Amino acid sequence: MSTSPTNKDAFRSGEESRRAGGFARYRAAIPVLVLLAFTAALLWPLCRGRALYWGDILFYFEPMAAFAQSHLEHGRLPLWNPYVLCGQPFLGNPQMGLFYPSTVLLEFFPVWLYLSLNTLLHVFLSGAFCFLYLRRWSVHRASALAGAMVYMGSSYLMARLQFPPMIQTAPFLPLLLYWLDLNIDRPRPEFRLGLALTIALSILAAHAQLAYMTLACGIAYALMRLWSQRGPRRDRPGLWGFTLQVFALGWVGILGVALTAIQSLPALQLMKASTREALTPALANRFVLQPQQLLTLLEPHFFGHPATADYWGGGNAWEPAIFVGWLPLLLIGYAVVRCSQERLVRFWAILALLGIWLALGIMGGLYWIAFYAVPGISNFHDPARFLFVATFAFAVLSSVGIDALRERTKWCNRRMCYGALICIGLPLAWFGQEWNPTTTAAAVRGGERHEPYTIGQAARGRIYLPEHSLYWRRFVTDGYSDYGPSDPRAIQSLRQTSLPNLPMGQGIAMAAGYEPVPISALTGIDGLARSAFRRGEPNMNNLLSLMDVGIVALPTFQHTFDPGLLLLSSQEVPGRRAWYAEVGVPPAKVWLVRRTLHVEGRMRVSAVMSSPGFDPRQEAIITGSGAAAVALSGPNEVVPTSIPLLDLSEIEARMRVDAGSQPAYLVYASTAYPGWTGWIDGKSVSPLRTDGAFLGLPIPPGRHDVTFEYRPAICRLGAFMSLVAAGLCAAMMVPIGLTRLRIGRTRGPVVQRELTEGVEI
Repeated sequence: MSTSPTNKDAFRSGEESRRAGGFARYRAAIPVLVLLAFTAALLWPLCRGRALYWGDILFYFEPMAAFAQSHLEHGRLPLWNPYVLCGQPFLGNPQMGLFYPSTVLLEFFPVWLYLSLNTLLHVFLSGAFCFLYLRRWSVHRASALAGAMVYMGSSYLMARLQFPPMIQTAPFLPLLLYWLDLNIDRPRPEFRLGLALTIALSILAAHAQLAYMTLACGIAYALMRLWSQRGPRRDRPGLWGFTLQVFALGWVGILGVALTAIQSLPALQLMKASTREALTPALANRFVLQPQQLLTLLEPHFFGHPATADYWGGGNAWEPAIFVGWLPLLLIGYAVVRCSQERLVRFWAILALLGIWLALGIMGGLYWIAFYAVPGISNFHDPARFLFVATFAFAVLSSVGIDALRERTKWCNRRMCYGALICIGLPLAWFGQEWNPTTTAAAVRGGERHEPYTIGQAARGRIYLPEHSLYWRRFVTDGYSDYGPSDPRAIQSLRQTSLPNLPMGQGIAMAAGYEPVPISALTGIDGLARSAFRRGEPNMNNLLSLMDVGIVALPTFQHTFDPGLLLLSSQEVPGRRAWYAEVGVPPAKVWLVRRTLHVEGRMRVSAVMSSPGFDPRQEAIITGSGAAAVALSGPNEVVPTSIPLLDLSEIEARMRVDAGSQPAYLVYASTAYPGWTGWIDGKSVSPLRTDGAFLGLPIPPGRHDVTFEYRPAICRLGAFMSLVAAGLCAAMMVPIGLTRLRIGRTRGPVVQRELTEGVEI
């Protein structure tokens, strides 16, 4: 094989271009390596094998993830959680992303390691997707890297690692904007598909509040981009073209939301039945950004910090966290002053101001208006979380600032940009690590069962903590100013206490517990029981027996003189002692009564249940349609106060009931919720709401096989809608595949001819 002189030059130039292309590919990997290194700098303890433990991640997310893991390992979906608040739906819990892709890691790793890997992954993705979006708008890669580092290392994200759903949702705001840009600039089927999947992932990531803000920002951004393109020129769409583009993006958004129906429909059902529906502006105004806390933009420790045990600011330290570094503030100011004519700068500057204004809560005024005027805001509390929008806007403006300096000044060269990246990264890495205390892996693993669990297993009922807020205040609320002991032995000892929701890990049910979206009917019963305990009212034992309480856990300094509470023993817990009392009325999950009372209205039901004469083992309060038809006036004969269960699982309870010669009414001490079905001798019967929050069935005379089963229809409907949406997405991929196949067939001979033209054989 020989080569002619002319073809030699062509061949040589081809080789050089291929080498340049290879080098370009290596250069393209540099931002990824920088972001990986910055992730490691931010979360170095997790990279060394230590584990997150403080706050909600220990008391809520770790027990919930362990519960999900126990089901997923056996190929089952956890539909119902019987261990908290007498039962709560698990599929539909807005903070449990069962269908989010990273949940598959639970199949392969222990819970503590899953939480660490999940955190590392999503902090990196926050930076990577932000870089991907900013690269479309920046001239230089260093500018996009700067914005990505500001976003992923901001105090807003670093202060929220104890809330895994928030970290899971954060990466999808920049990714959503990236796909919106592609769909607006060059509409193609694959870009539509990418946008739909991003919307679905932002919802499946399981933090409804951040997903709400993400989609709201995406809608505002898309309208801004589309409106800026309309005009009198022929190559720009008019009002009709603008409307068509909005419609095209709208149906893609609907498709993305439909993909999540299997999770979002049960979540909406739970939201409607929860206390969130009764929020007022005053109740929602829980954690806000106080105006003086804007000083933390300049001095992160102006109000102290839990890491140094000297936080004295309002609320907690992490909700108003807004620090993004010092150099980004200068870059933001430069971008706003020198680039104010650019539409992108004006848009993000306005969103930053709106985010800060809304974060002020009621005192700012705008949040009060939005609470009533904007659909959906009234279902969320903590206005300070609107700083999420401001933080991302800061990242974008920081990127614009570096780009503007590089283009408009002679002294800002490539080396200066690299130095700026270092000046941005070092403060964020320094202050970012202190937000999340870590411990050894051994401290967060399960250990020996301490006395609370021994007592809890010996009892035939649930554990109840009428004063758990006293403990909660020490380990969480007081933790606003102090993270507390970090010694692994203290943490492991804490894990063995009966603080909510730690008993879930040992399979022990609680009549109380912590749930951000609780069923309102059950929280009403819990409130009645707490009030009766604190006031020493005589109906306290009746209310406890209604919730199937067998053990009451109290601190030793909390005295009670109720003769129905019998001291069992005391147990040392970190910083406190607790004693455990047995309820005088024997606990029972299922029992029969002969008398029923039809009462409608939550206030009326609470009034009857609060009366001293109400005995849930003798009569039942029934509510709802059909309640009047099953009213009983007995008793004429004795009925068993407790019925043994033949089989009991999270979603099913089977029993054999003998009602005797007269009709009776059966009460099951599990939270009434849509999806529960009753069966009597194989025939389906709709349960009635009983005693304000529980399940009940009218039982005919004689012996019967009775079953309660939780099979929510809303989940089946959601699964069907998600499958239909997935089928539409698959149909969108068909033309994409055909187009690529056609291009590949035409490109093959052309490429082959180009390669052989420079070679003489």
